[in-house]
Amino acid sequence: SDSPLGPYDQAGDPENVEEGAPGSVSSSASSCARSFTTSNVIAVNLRGYFTFARAAARHFKDQKRGRIVNITSINGQRGKFGQANYAAAKGGVNTLTRTMARELGKFGTTVNAVAPGMVETEMAAALAPEYRNKAVTETVLGRLAAPEDIAHMVAFLCSDYAKHVTGQVINVDGGQLI
Repeated sequence: SDSPLGPYDQAGDPENVEEGAPGSVSSSASSCARSFTTSNVIAVNLRGYFTFARAAARHFKDQKRGRIVNITSINGQRGKFGQANYAAAKGGVNTLTRTMARELGKFGTTVNAVAPGMVETEMAAALAPEYRNKAVTETVLGRLAAPEDIAHMVAFLCSDYAKHVTGQVINVDGGQLI
């Protein structure tokens, strides 16, 4: 690959995410009790990040430089009714981010996370209007994030402008969490 990050420039294909994945509308309080769904949510939203980061870390240690940017959620910081499994997994990603930043800093590698609020996606558009509207009213900017808002923060964290930023979980939520 021509990417400065070598073969580790993409974590995976979002088209391959299973039901029970991030933001799944089936993530309800009752589904948290079903171990199959909870296992899927933990596998996608925590174990996958750990596995990828471990492989990338070996590569970055050898080249003495790297950037890892995890995508988490504001719900990993505040919790979310009916999404205990998802919130717990994303909280784990936040801690994984900080721990790996401590471990990989001496190898010139920064590790950060971006924590979106609700993002204007097909999944968000499919939600009942009252859920989407509640998220909009929680923001101080009066709108949901566009996917580009998240992508721009990731690009910044991968750039030399952020070479001294590590161990941070940065909310890109229009003030939804404050």
